[in-house]
Amino acid sequence: MRHHRLPARLRAPVLVALLSATLACGSLITPLTPTPTLSPGSLFQLVTPTPPPTATATVAPPPLPTPLPTATPLPTPTPETPWLQGEVRAYPGPLHYEGDILSLEVPIHNIDDLPNGRTPLVAIDDGEPFEAVAFPVYSPLRVSVLAFPDVWDTTGQQGLHKLTLFIPLTDEGESEELITYIEVLPADQRPLQEQEARWEQRALPCCDLYYLSGTAAGRDIDQIAGVVAENVAAVNAHPGLRNPQRIPIMLIDTIWGNGAYAGDALVISYVDRPYHGLDLGTVIRHEATHWATRSPSTGAPTLLVEGIAVYVAGGHYRPEPIPERAAALLALDAYVPLTDLANDFRRYQHEAAYLEAGGLTAYLVERYGWSRYLAFYHTPGLRSSGAEWLDQAMRRHFQTGLEEIERDFIAWLEEQPSEDQVDSVRLTIALHETIRRYQALYAPYQERLPGLDQALEENRTAEFIREPTAPENIALETLLISAHQAHQEGRYTTCEALLEAINATLDDGDFTRPPISDYMAIVTLLAGQGYEVQRIEIAGQRATVAAIREWPQVENLSLSWSDGGWRLDE
Repeated sequence: MRHHRLPARLRAPVLVALLSATLACGSLITPLTPTPTLSPGSLFQLVTPTPPPTATATVAPPPLPTPLPTATPLPTPTPETPWLQGEVRAYPGPLHYEGDILSLEVPIHNIDDLPNGRTPLVAIDDGEPFEAVAFPVYSPLRVSVLAFPDVWDTTGQQGLHKLTLFIPLTDEGESEELITYIEVLPADQRPLQEQEARWEQRALPCCDLYYLSGTAAGRDIDQIAGVVAENVAAVNAHPGLRNPQRIPIMLIDTIWGNGAYAGDALVISYVDRPYHGLDLGTVIRHEATHWATRSPSTGAPTLLVEGIAVYVAGGHYRPEPIPERAAALLALDAYVPLTDLANDFRRYQHEAAYLEAGGLTAYLVERYGWSRYLAFYHTPGLRSSGAEWLDQAMRRHFQTGLEEIERDFIAWLEEQPSEDQVDSVRLTIALHETIRRYQALYAPYQERLPGLDQALEENRTAEFIREPTAPENIALETLLISAHQAHQEGRYTTCEALLEAINATLDDGDFTRPPISDYMAIVTLLAGQGYEVQRIEIAGQRATVAAIREWPQVENLSLSWSDGGWRLDE
């Protein structure tokens, strides 16, 4: 089978991101800098749209980029053997410059069934195919990928190139051939911010912070250091959770999936356009809990691994009443039986699974106490996994099994005052499902990136700073920020309307309808004056915009609606 892909410059922007890890969690951070302040009193500095005075955008939107990846219908019946979606993703991206060391990723269903004894091949410009190092990377949020790290050094390779991948699918010799075209741009066209970025380090008593110069994290590092120290100390204050060693923390300037994970370091997305808009302190507590609870002697299922992190963090994405929000899952018919959740946690809706996991931990701690819960969590020596491990460990420590505990857990949830949380939880799920849809279509992120040691030793920066900046991306991301703000402020009708508008554009690629038309008009207008927009707040005939022209300094700009279009105020 041969798949021809559009040249890279015509494909949708690719969001550079991070290695998927088994302890991945959803946590993107709004920068702490109080300048510019778009919404007084707003912790996250998000923005709120108001319908513009006209439905007509001031400028015609540019052509919509071809979505990447293109949706591929599942074969009927779905094969039980490995099968490919027909796409090849190249990183760092979406644009590639001479000198980049490119990695490739190929989404593969049933990736565990790939043959072990056959090696994929890669050919460049119809040259002789060569064997390439490749291995599966398992995603917590989407189809897993076969990763080809550092497969092509583009030094001296300016121009348009054809790449062909030969992927073995069976031991009997069946394989699939994929073709993609990649344009390598001149090195001197690399963005200035990226050219000047260097890894820097801030040492704290608890941690070592690694960040890139000229980024939001570099600008805000003093404030970030204070938040990190405070929240790691909060985790360490829990008996039995003290982190045994200094924690390495990478603060990166791109968005990966849900924004944070615990691998060989804690990796956290800290950006100026935070379309996930989450709380830094909550994220630090969540990931530091993962770091503190690692133990090779326990087989605790992911249900418990994520549950204890949500519980100690005091919420999933931000501080929140965990029992009440977990109870709202019952009203939303989103509760998953514990056996199913323990056996295949990543299969279920992300936000609902994390809330239920946090709720279970909260219940067990309330009923049996923290010390007994922690002993249960670290149960050694069980030759089982998933729900079977859970049942055996519960019987050992609580003298009752999974079925009985689940019955009592549900009864406990039914007693929680969850009425005020139902709409909030429903829209939390809808928000993040919309974000994942946006990422799948226009900002697919890299699952496997260089680790901390390699990034430092080789000064690898592009993978951690390059991201999509097409007007369509910026308009959609700033509108997602507006939806987050409406949700945070309890304006649920507005939030739902914004999500409907975003999804309508994702459905048909039409950027001429309000409110996206006005976001596009503002983004395009300011891009013509050298600005990259980070956030937009529209109120009647006026708009306040956070934008950057000289990195990483954020400017507060005012615009007015006049003569049928948006104009920058003098």
